[in-house]
Amino acid sequence: MFIQLFKKSYLFVVSIFFVLISCSNNEFEVTEYYFIEPDKIMNPTSEYMVIIGDIQDYTASAANLPYLTYSLDWIRNQNNFYQNIKCVLQNGDITWGNIEEQWWVGKNAFDHLGDSIMYVWCTGNHDYDWGVSSIIADRNSSMLNLYGHNRLLDENIICEFEPGKLDNIIVKNTINDKRIDIISLEFGARPEVIKWAADYVKENFDRKFILMTHEHLTAAGKLVTIGNSYAHAQFGDFPHTDPEDVWEKLLKPNDNIICLICGHNGFCKYLETENDAGRMVPQILFNLQYQINGGDSMVMLWEFPFGEDKINISVYNTKQKEFYKEDITSFSFRY
Repeated sequence: MFIQLFKKSYLFVVSIFFVLISCSNNEFEVTEYYFIEPDKIMNPTSEYMVIIGDIQDYTASAANLPYLTYSLDWIRNQNNFYQNIKCVLQNGDITWGNIEEQWWVGKNAFDHLGDSIMYVWCTGNHDYDWGVSSIIADRNSSMLNLYGHNRLLDENIICEFEPGKLDNIIVKNTINDKRIDIISLEFGARPEVIKWAADYVKENFDRKFILMTHEHLTAAGKLVTIGNSYAHAQFGDFPHTDPEDVWEKLLKPNDNIICLICGHNGFCKYLETENDAGRMVPQILFNLQYQINGGDSMVMLWEFPFGEDKINISVYNTKQKEFYKEDITSFSFRY
């Protein structure tokens, strides 16, 4: 784990150097909004959510950034035609080290969605200031609250752990006329945050939820256990929880949390684990960080067919117009 931290720290330093050079000009200014034809892979009788994994290799590179904006233009154009994309989720690591220029780049890119699609970001470990030995001493250092707002998100936040902050929120979301709300949690969420979320979910037992957080599965698709998380390594003695805590205290006892989406490790993985009600709970990882071109314009599509309590998930390259087939990247489950 510490070797991985060293590698990430090295890349972080390199990216700072790159960004400071690149942002001295207008390379990161992407003002052209592309028209993209309606894509035949979209089912007009379904509704969709779209997941965009870790984007730090987009926001830190002027060469990679157009691949992100293309995928966002694809989303906007499909929604303009089909009117069936309900929201976009981004599961953390928006930046390589909480650099303000990169937050601005990310915000400018997501503006390509226009004002008709809600998007929700959460914090990754790279979205905080790092000190000696990559320790995150101050959760409040993240600039999420300066750059993560959009009109539809602000209108649909129904509960906040801390007033006026986006770090831990519950967002109203309706798919096929059913409430499936979004819980977005900070990286390595504090114990009191997990309790707050668990209490809310229990009180609203008649509603379904999707949980989004940054770190949960390993690159091999296994649950990250207590003491083996990046949160544990980077927060040290500062209050935090590990993914195993999130499973035991939030996911496992609450059957109305239908699934979890995370990033941080690997590329794309899927894990099912039995909860207290006997249902197999999907935990899904999607991370673009290690892919070519910062992510190569790939998105994860969550299709909700009308009239079915079912989700079909696939990874789609919006630029090449093809599904990713080199790994197990297609899943379906009922909820």
